[in-house]
Amino acid sequence: MTGVAPGNNISAYHFGDYVFDVKRRELIFCADKDNLQSARVVRLSSAESLIFSYLLDHHDEVC
Repeated sequence: MTGVAPGNNISAYHFGDYVFDVKRRELIFCADKDNLQSARVVRLSSAESLIFSYLLDHHDEVC
């Protein structure tokens, strides 16, 4: 997983074929990176976004 910016201000998480854009609260799955038309986007609520960000930040604590 990548996405750590200077000062620990993460704006996006990249893991596998998924990207989670923190500011836009969108989870993006791009099956074909050469064809962006194939991307699927899910918009998360504020609460869902906070929970998902926490889980990604603390993946070692998740059972």
